[in-house]
Amino acid sequence: MMRTIKRISQFFILNVRLTFDTLFTYKAATILTFCTNIFIVLIYLFLWKGIYGEQTIVNGYTLKELLLFIILLRVLRRSYPFHISKTYGQLIKNGSIATWLLKPIPIELRLLSQAIGQTIYQFCFSGLPMLLLVPLFANIPNFTFVSAALFLLWYISAFIFLYIFEIIIGVISYYTTSLWGVGNFKSALIAFFTGELLPLSFYPVALLGFLEVLPFSAVYYLPISILLSKVVENAWIIFSILWLSIILLLGVYLSISQKMIKRISVQGG
Repeated sequence: MMRTIKRISQFFILNVRLTFDTLFTYKAATILTFCTNIFIVLIYLFLWKGIYGEQTIVNGYTLKELLLFIILLRVLRRSYPFHISKTYGQLIKNGSIATWLLKPIPIELRLLSQAIGQTIYQFCFSGLPMLLLVPLFANIPNFTFVSAALFLLWYISAFIFLYIFEIIIGVISYYTTSLWGVGNFKSALIAFFTGELLPLSFYPVALLGFLEVLPFSAVYYLPISILLSKVVENAWIIFSILWLSIILLLGVYLSISQKMIKRISVQGG
């Protein structure tokens, strides 16, 4: 048992590093990604500066607080495993899924190690450069050990939630045979429910009350609110909902993935 755990751990760490090194090999792509993300953040920042105009506070946010919120949101956007459903779907589309299922390391762990490797890469070459914009447009928040620890707790929990959500979308693409359609629907769903395009506090009050109790609010809104020292009512209730959602999604994934594996076995012989 211990030898198996050790072997899986060694593979996991190796695959994380391999994913990072593979992505870093494409230096031209790294430079283009860096430039693209900086331009996107600048567009958001200039847009919100124009919206605020002479106003000092909108929906409880000063201009500098909102600009900091936007920068941190884009950093988190690059740090979550949003690409996993596409990777899973491609494995299904090209038939590689059968080979991956035969390997001793579970496909979920292989994809998770890739997700972590890509997250580290994205944070180093997209997230950190975007954080350098903070002193130019916003005030550097006063982090405390408690706020940093709470942020990390929320981030890890949201990462797990999104990872399971992504692999479910990947399995669904097996049944729909449409990577493009499912992927676009997923992206639109996440953008709306997480407040990726507009902070949740800017939504209508009736809609905000509904969105705040969904696990998606833990992706951007709650972790960043903690860093900005914003009071979020019922935060720990939402945290409980988040982990309950993780457990339910895991059950859904195990159910539909087992059915997919059976169908692959029957069709493949």
